[in-house]
Amino acid sequence: MFSVKKNLDKPNGGKETPIYFSITGKGIKRFRVAVEVSIHPDNWNFEAYTVKKHKDAVRINKIISDRENELTTLLLDYTARNQPINKTTVDRGLSWTKQTLTSEKLSVLFPAFIAEQCKGKAKGTKRGYETLFGVLQDYEKHTKKPFHPNNYDMREHTAFADYCYDERDYVDSTYDATLQKLKTFLGWAQRNGFAEKTERTDLNQFKRLRVRNEISPLNAEELQILENANGVFTGVLEHARNMFLFQCYTALRFNDMLSTSPAHIKGNALHFLTNKTKAGVKIPVMHQTQRIINLYRKDKTGVTPIFRQIHNSDFTKYLRRIFKELGLNRPVEVVTMKRGQATREIQPLHNVVSSHDGRRTFITLSLIAGMNAWELMSITGHENFETFKRYVKFAEQETARRLCNTWQSIIPQFTVIKPNVTVPNLAEKMGFMLPVLAAMPAQVSAA
Repeated sequence: MFSVKKNLDKPNGGKETPIYFSITGKGIKRFRVAVEVSIHPDNWNFEAYTVKKHKDAVRINKIISDRENELTTLLLDYTARNQPINKTTVDRGLSWTKQTLTSEKLSVLFPAFIAEQCKGKAKGTKRGYETLFGVLQDYEKHTKKPFHPNNYDMREHTAFADYCYDERDYVDSTYDATLQKLKTFLGWAQRNGFAEKTERTDLNQFKRLRVRNEISPLNAEELQILENANGVFTGVLEHARNMFLFQCYTALRFNDMLSTSPAHIKGNALHFLTNKTKAGVKIPVMHQTQRIINLYRKDKTGVTPIFRQIHNSDFTKYLRRIFKELGLNRPVEVVTMKRGQATREIQPLHNVVSSHDGRRTFITLSLIAGMNAWELMSITGHENFETFKRYVKFAEQETARRLCNTWQSIIPQFTVIKPNVTVPNLAEKMGFMLPVLAAMPAQVSAA
């Protein structure tokens, strides 16, 4: 149950002081509700919690009593309907406080959400939600209609995704972070009665609508081109190139890379607690990694980050410019979902490369080189093989492609086409290769 107590706020000199209700109970975090009545401390009975005798005592005591009864009735109703009880829901339900909540506009709801969600959290968390607030305000201007959590359905979700990708030029990781924060806000609005929780507004259906059809790590030749580009770039572009190479040699996620400091280097390895999964990893420091560390380690000791801080979206823009100037334009298939329809298009690598592709490069090249998947997972911090196996599949496909290309150069009259070989067709001509071909995931036919 709950408890409602009335009291006088902390006296402020000889001025009139507001009266408030204090609500607490099992599962209820204590909060206050203003009675919207003030009285001089000398006229307040601190034992009976009423106004002493004076010209307005009867009127003020009646207001307090009526509002206490309304508050109690509201709390009983919320309890019976298993509705959340907190300052936001109570203020919304009381007749004398409704006007302070305006009309549930985004400009009122989101600051209230930030105040509740970010209490006691790090400053960076608050900045992240403030950024989302600005994005939603810009989205309102773009659509020329108010944004309200109760109207956020799949149609609105698709429109917002289009806005993020097309108008703000978001990469997948940036959109994912934005969507995660938005769903937190939508969930808060539903819990506090600002939005209905129905099948139409079910948060589980709101997922990323645009996906890259395949992972796009660099192959060994492309990584070599990037590594050999010393002296080609200067300033922020050279900084971005070195940071991406560092990811390719360590498998660190972008945020983990920005947090890396000399304090993490112990012996010949990076000892790191990942930001995403809080998994402890030990990453061997190869000579390529050490070369990059030496470039940035001057005058930096202890916990000072090795790399200069940079925003993910800026890093991606610099990365795509670098790839374009180096001619890294291998075709990549991109699948885009718009209004429930999937469209496929081929984009050059320099248009779709992102900060996460450094990590993907490390994993796939290590697998292709023959490294054990479980050992590799201990380095990358993957705890679930389900999320890791797509790298294994890609590495197997890449190995098969290289094997087929090698044999195509050895025996030019045979052309590699697609997976799922029908071996008997080649039995007469290549009987000695049957064991190899049967294990090879590529179709071979006579030219």
